[in-house]
Amino acid sequence: ISVLRADSDADPLPASMITTADLAQSAGVDFATIQSSVRHGLIVAPLWDPSGHALYHPDDAGRLAFVRRTRELGFSWEAVCELAMIRDGKTGSQQDVYELVERHLADVRGQLSELTHAEATLATLATIPKLKVPYILSFHDYWALCPRIQMVAADGSICERAGMLRCTR
Repeated sequence: ISVLRADSDADPLPASMITTADLAQSAGVDFATIQSSVRHGLIVAPLWDPSGHALYHPDDAGRLAFVRRTRELGFSWEAVCELAMIRDGKTGSQQDVYELVERHLADVRGQLSELTHAEATLATLATIPKLKVPYILSFHDYWALCPRIQMVAADGSICERAGMLRCTR
């Protein structure tokens, strides 16, 4: 971290530097994202003006917009750093980007499958009280046995035994 004081003999601050608030607004990120980006080496640590304000280069807004978008897509900080290095031409190739994206896509699909399962279970649990009938709540997970999860066929009838044929018709 560079600290410049009014009484120092250091070079004056470049006129084009922007404050943390301006950088955050320009890139559409919060302060925590700026701090994390500095910590991960994605942007340079700020200079400090004599009044104690952190100042950044305006080009950092473009880098932070890239960080924001990759984080919105669910990439880890490690993957964001790797993608940034490839983007900057410092390492890797376009093929490395494709491979990283493919790995992330597989992770997202796994999470989506788990979330779909959780959504179906929660939707069933939320519907039961609305039926205004007595019920006993028992948590049994038929995910491995029944692609519809609840052992209920598409026509609404209860499956008498596990099996893919009836549920997939």
